[in-house]
Amino acid sequence: AMKPRNDRERMFCALAGKLPPISKAQREYALDRFIPEGLVRRRRREIKCLHCGNIESNIGKDTMDYYIDADWYWCPECGKEMGLKEWMRNAPLKEEKFFTVVTTFHGYQVARTFLAARYNTNTNRPTCYSVKEVFQNWLDDEGRETITGRRYSRSAFTGVVWDMSSSYDIKHHNGSATGCFAYDDLFDLSGNYFYPDVRVSDMVKRNGWNGQLSRMVGRHGVSPIETMRLILTDPLAEMLAKAGQVELLSYMARGHVDNIKANSRSIRIASRHGYIVDDATLWLDYVKMLSDLGLDTHNPHYICPEDLSSAHDSILRRHQRWERARMRKDEDERLAKAEKDYKDSKGRYFGICISSDSLEIRPIRSVPEMREEGREMHHCVYQMKYYGKPDSLILSARDKQGHRIETVELDIKNFKVIQSRGVCNTFTSRHDEIINLINQNINKFKKIPS
Repeated sequence: AMKPRNDRERMFCALAGKLPPISKAQREYALDRFIPEGLVRRRRREIKCLHCGNIESNIGKDTMDYYIDADWYWCPECGKEMGLKEWMRNAPLKEEKFFTVVTTFHGYQVARTFLAARYNTNTNRPTCYSVKEVFQNWLDDEGRETITGRRYSRSAFTGVVWDMSSSYDIKHHNGSATGCFAYDDLFDLSGNYFYPDVRVSDMVKRNGWNGQLSRMVGRHGVSPIETMRLILTDPLAEMLAKAGQVELLSYMARGHVDNIKANSRSIRIASRHGYIVDDATLWLDYVKMLSDLGLDTHNPHYICPEDLSSAHDSILRRHQRWERARMRKDEDERLAKAEKDYKDSKGRYFGICISSDSLEIRPIRSVPEMREEGREMHHCVYQMKYYGKPDSLILSARDKQGHRIETVELDIKNFKVIQSRGVCNTFTSRHDEIINLINQNINKFKKIPS
């Protein structure tokens, strides 16, 4: 935390103190959506609904036996149907999530973040809800970001504790901290819940923001402030917004600026011909393979395929033949070096295993294993040398019988899933389950020292 040091920072702190209260519709949306199902506490012969606080006591043995095997519970008091889960702790149960409203104030773009919370105790007290504002991310017309927020403290033991009575001062992005603990960036909005009504400043709208981008807010793990900052400061991002290249802009906002700029000419040509990329990672891999094969990546015939998946698969087979011919002579030597580099850079994660009742997700532990993964799944994870990407860890998601389901690329710098693909780059019926399981266990990766 810092006191404002200049007129600009003093102005934003003053504006933060003048922001209107959250509207009734926004508050109801936050409380309805941030924990939509709720939980149920099951203890001895009583059940407490954590949505309204109602307790059913002295439940009969037959009914309790039914609840032991059940996954869902219907509360007779509030009428909500919710997941049935054990909660045996004596301490109060507190659930908190960030909820963000993207709007404007006095001509400036601002993302207002609230702490939406639900509190329960072991007693028969009703459930308490609250929505309180904690910080704001401001953007001026030049794309400069200023963060204002209330005083807070955090540690590995108590988490984040906000002083709701404090005034707003200046904050900074804090993805790391001194000492022995590493933290997430508290002011990164990418993982928040968002209010769907997005309002933007005149300058942001002029630079290409539209309804399609508003609908992107809250998806893809992208911060709307980072996306807006890009279209205000980067001509290529502005072009992507105005051309309707939402997927490429989203990919760029997730930190892949260099990859987008390296293919900027191909992107501009595709956009001029009205070609919209609907899968950024697949298309960029496809263009990279075209370049490797010496094909013209400025020719719409190649870079604007009608069926990207089929074109990708076709060029992948050609690329594989080219790769075998080119690398046959020194394959063994290259693989030996790649294997050593791969184990040196990613070996610290090889002991991690994430599992559920029906899934098991492990890192791919060698280059030959990655080659086998690519061959069996019919995608380019090996061909495009994902084992050599410094900030990517490749995981294989399989069922309990060992059958491959999807291959996952995890960003070990930001600890976010970049992509997860099934056979022939499809999305399987268990796609969301796989990503949710990784997100629930992401601390296993964060705890590994770099």
